[in-house]
Amino acid sequence: MQGRIMKRIGKLLPFVVATSVAGGAGAESLVFECRAKTGVVAAENFRLACSAVEGELRKRLAAQSPAFAVRLEVMALDEHRISGRLSWRPGQSGGSFTHGPAISTSISDAGLNARTIAKFARDLVQVSDIDFNRL
Repeated sequence: MQGRIMKRIGKLLPFVVATSVAGGAGAESLVFECRAKTGVVAAENFRLACSAVEGELRKRLAAQSPAFAVRLEVMALDEHRISGRLSWRPGQSGGSFTHGPAISTSISDAGLNARTIAKFARDLVQVSDIDFNRL
């Protein structure tokens, strides 16, 4: 019953998670938002993907990075596949986002797990080629 309710909720409302990372002088240097298109229902894998991408972004931040915003858009997610892209912009509001390429990870003979989602996150941040020092 609960699974049917979550599927129905997933079809009605996209997931959105927003967090921030504090910079050196108390200002936020990263505003991170994680979105899923309507219909994404694998809630636990969505949370894992958001956390993994945010962790990869934090690893790549320079100590004195200027403030910027990054958005993860999960375009497809089920038990065997995830696809998404990153978008980013300087500052925390205003201005347009630069969009990175969409990538997908799928496993045909097993379900997604924390290890495959972490690899997806590393690959996504790497191919997006965000220059944290020049934003």
